[in-house]
Amino acid sequence: MAGAWRSGFVKGTPPEPPAPELRCSFCGKHRDQVRSMVAGQRLRIAEETRHIAICNECVELCSEIFAEQLEPGPTPD
Repeated sequence: MAGAWRSGFVKGTPPEPPAPELRCSFCGKHRDQVRSMVAGQRLRIAEETRHIAICNECVELCSEIFAEQLEPGPTPD
């Protein structure tokens, strides 16, 4: 079963289904390997056009990183 996806780049325009080879731009996992994926703008890189996308696993990891960075640390003397 393919993972869910959502186009999240341009409001007010109908989402364009991503190409079947859609992969996370961060971890490289295929859309069938993750629960969900958000696809953004398509970019032409060299001779091919690709979607910029992020999977739910990378979003979760990024959220954890940001939470750690926002924790109050020791105050300098």
